Amino acid sequence: MAPASEESSPWLALGLTYRSDDPDQVFQQYLQQIADEGLRRYQEIIQTGSKQGESLWQHVLNGAAIIERLRPLFQLEATELRCLLLAITVHDINKLPAYGQDSSGKAVRYANAATLEHLASELAALQADHFFPEWQEYLRDIKFLVDSQQDQAIQISQFSLSFLQQCRLPRSRLEGPLRALLRTADVLDLSHSSDQASRHERHIHQKALERLNEGLHLSGARQRYRFIGHRLAELRGLLSNTIHNQVAEMLKEHYGEHHCIPLLLHAEGIDYLLDRSMRFEWTREWQRELARRVVNRLAKMQQQGLTEFIKARPSGISVDEAALQSGAPIEQIFGCITNVVRRKQYRDEWRQERETAARQDLETFLNSPQAAADPALRAQCQALLAEQQLLPTDPEALQRGEFLMAYRNFLDAHRGEELKRLHEDAWQRVARLFGVPEERQPLYALINSYRRGYVMARDLPTTPLLEMEAAALADLARLEEQAQRAAPQRTGRGGKRGNRASPSPQSAAADSNNQQGSAMGSNAAEAGDASTSPLTVAGDDLQALSTSSPQEEAILDYLDRHLSFWDLSSGERQQPVDFRANLRHYADPRYTDRQCSYCSSPLPAEEWMALQVPPSIGVQQFSNRLEGGSPREPKRNICPICRTQFLLEKLAWPSHRDKQGSELQTFYLHLFPYSFFPEPLLRAWWQTVESLIGEDTVAIDPETRDEEQWQRLAAGQVLYKLHCRMDLHQGLILPRYAEALGPTPVLPLTINQQGYGRQYLVALEKALVLAAWFDCRVLLSRLPTPLLNLEQEMIGSEPVAFMAEGIPQALVWLLPEQVLTRPQVRALCRRLALLHQLAHKLQPDTLSTVKVLYDLVTAAAQDPLALYHEVDRLIEEKAGKQRQNPLTLSYQVAPLLEQLLGAAEAIS
Repeated sequence: MAPASEESSPWLALGLTYRSDDPDQVFQQYLQQIADEGLRRYQEIIQTGSKQGESLWQHVLNGAAIIERLRPLFQLEATELRCLLLAITVHDINKLPAYGQDSSGKAVRYANAATLEHLASELAALQADHFFPEWQEYLRDIKFLVDSQQDQAIQISQFSLSFLQQCRLPRSRLEGPLRALLRTADVLDLSHSSDQASRHERHIHQKALERLNEGLHLSGARQRYRFIGHRLAELRGLLSNTIHNQVAEMLKEHYGEHHCIPLLLHAEGIDYLLDRSMRFEWTREWQRELARRVVNRLAKMQQQGLTEFIKARPSGISVDEAALQSGAPIEQIFGCITNVVRRKQYRDEWRQERETAARQDLETFLNSPQAAADPALRAQCQALLAEQQLLPTDPEALQRGEFLMAYRNFLDAHRGEELKRLHEDAWQRVARLFGVPEERQPLYALINSYRRGYVMARDLPTTPLLEMEAAALADLARLEEQAQRAAPQRTGRGGKRGNRASPSPQSAAADSNNQQGSAMGSNAAEAGDASTSPLTVAGDDLQALSTSSPQEEAILDYLDRHLSFWDLSSGERQQPVDFRANLRHYADPRYTDRQCSYCSSPLPAEEWMALQVPPSIGVQQFSNRLEGGSPREPKRNICPICRTQFLLEKLAWPSHRDKQGSELQTFYLHLFPYSFFPEPLLRAWWQTVESLIGEDTVAIDPETRDEEQWQRLAAGQVLYKLHCRMDLHQGLILPRYAEALGPTPVLPLTINQQGYGRQYLVALEKALVLAAWFDCRVLLSRLPTPLLNLEQEMIGSEPVAFMAEGIPQALVWLLPEQVLTRPQVRALCRRLALLHQLAHKLQPDTLSTVKVLYDLVTAAAQDPLALYHEVDRLIEEKAGKQRQNPLTLSYQVAPLLEQLLGAAEAIS
């Protein structure tokens, strides 16, 4: 997918890129010069039998990636690797119509298809010269390797001494490791899942092991391997991929990179090759270490996206608990706060709104009985109201007030327990710290906390923000010391721990509307000491606390319930999953008000905070897990696992706020293999994404208006190039972390259109184009977690190729079924091709293609014959604008309408 500019065109053609420890970078050259070029036409050949639905291109690419992954075990030289890769490329030459069929269309014998002449012709057609200029000198070596995978009909090249003598590579290497490696790669592509309860999967893995270990024996290597694997019982998108990656890293570190090799990546888990001499037992200590690694990885990502958890709100700048849980130094967090303060702009309308509201706060006090009871405070209030301006007009003064509010919010949300020990209010502490006169503090307490800091800025000394930041950090250290000294005084006193200071009466009255602050305080209270004792960072290594953090305990509980392992040699499955306990807990009426609104986890749920989720998700909405007639706000409860999952989705890619009627809408593409994803292929996808990310590039937007492109897809033909343009707001959003392209790749797709129907139509078109280019199963969804594992889904004997969730009623004619096989996908592309041809002839300008397409599709949703009425209306519209003869346009579109309504294939 590396960009390759096309002259005289704003579009970019994407292609694969890859980097490894190979000094010759042979596999990178293979991807760029073979797999992403002439080999793409193999996508048009769909296999049958045990590889039903998988294209020959994907089969070849899987085999080539396995060879690359096992390359270090056999110490392959560059020439050997090139010969192997070309051999796996043409090893199924009998499946190509040009060689595998005679003039009457009947299949010919493999021996007649895989001749030297045919192999040479096909390699020349693939332009193998670019990849391996000397391939013709090694043609017999390639022929020997190609024939080696024929078990049922052994070819003469396998036992002919004269043939072997004409090969260039050493006979011991050809007959030994090279032959065994190609045969291993070929048979492994028959694997379709990591479920070792399947007799088929056990047979395929055992057969591959026999071939692999035979090759290692013949090469003189000491290692012999067996298969082990892990599985997760849930698909949670980014969180599942994070766990998968950490399991793989942990096993590689424990056993050694060449002793434990992640090989086959399925949606539910990973299959590893493990040195047969090494004992495998997943212990409780390992489980806890894995939980710690997952937490540390999440913390690193949170550190990198720290600014996502420090945002300006109506109540001032807020720091979410996730920022502290990231383990980022407190200095870094306050540095981010200062930067937010500096960037904030204060418009005249904004200042006037707060000026008016602050005056209303003071007038409310004057009209209350409390004013009569406190003449001194009433006089101060009247004097302040007499001032021409309550809020300073100087932006720097407002910034000082902003920082004061930010520090107060931080203390209130994350140091409430310490303040309670000292019987101190957060507002009083920050006012004293930054020099607000003590006699003025009762007056300012009358003003609502949403705007109090801006009015207090009147009395703040002219102090640079950096000095205020340093003062706040020093005060935090003092607060910790003071709280520790005061702690013994609290010993033996009961009551539930809190994380919010007890405010003064005036402060309590003014804070009555400050719901966000109290919600954050209660959240931190339930989290215990997590906010005051975050993970510490030393260089690149995150050190765990001496006692497990609440987040680590939650991850550990999740792993205990959902992670399992298997060992092919022993047949044992460790940590079997029990789903009944979750269901019993979810159905228990005693816990409905404290259950997670997203899953059935028995973990304690807490109120969901807006800073913890992407802006497209609302935390305040109706949930059927809330008791009827509840007096509290409709804020959803969520467990630590779901909160972590949504934190990842917030960090993984740039997001936006999906509002009702908004022009921006985010969809998600979940990719699933027909057999498995080899690790080098996922690495190539991620390295390509890395090469595209830049200051001016947030997304790549695939072209979907090309009529020829849709005609090719309708005919089952390949897209040799995926034409995209770089974009900042719409298209396929580039993820920030490799976890997005793990065993279950998930990619967000942001669409910029008016109305949900149009948004879905454009998302569907882009998803179909991307599915054709990736050549894998695709699930189009509004959710960042897949609701279904497409890896095993079938319709009859056909595997599911594409699934669309939540189809709008307006598109039911275009897409009457949610789940499609490859033939049904081609039928859908056929309809889209005809619709694009109609739109091209009927649209008044090039910018209205989507509008015309949508009008046609929605008309047919009510009655397919209504297409005639809609087309007639569009003909009149265009003819009137461009002064054309309507009959001329009618004659042009009539054949297309006839095909669309009469001759188009049925998708159902």
